[in-house]
Amino acid sequence: MCKSFMNDNVSDGFDLFLTLDGPTDLKHRCVTEDAAYGTVLMVSRAEICGTGVSVSRALLTTAFCINEDDYLDRDRTLENMVLPALEYPNS
Repeated sequence: MCKSFMNDNVSDGFDLFLTLDGPTDLKHRCVTEDAAYGTVLMVSRAEICGTGVSVSRALLTTAFCINEDDYLDRDRTLENMVLPALEYPNS
């Protein structure tokens, strides 16, 4: 299937995807917003529950190194959103 896409041999129903714009670099909003708002919150919730999310944490660390922006320090962790009714046993 990948070779078909690379050669512009696109199956019916997939030709729309050829017209879509996607991220062109790692500072694109699709990358920075997903890291800052989606992945940070998911990692935060998982770690509070004691669930390992090493791949997601590694992706955030990689994005931090490339974009020089510490998403876990400044963004939407449960602790940063100050939810007083929750306890943070693994923090």
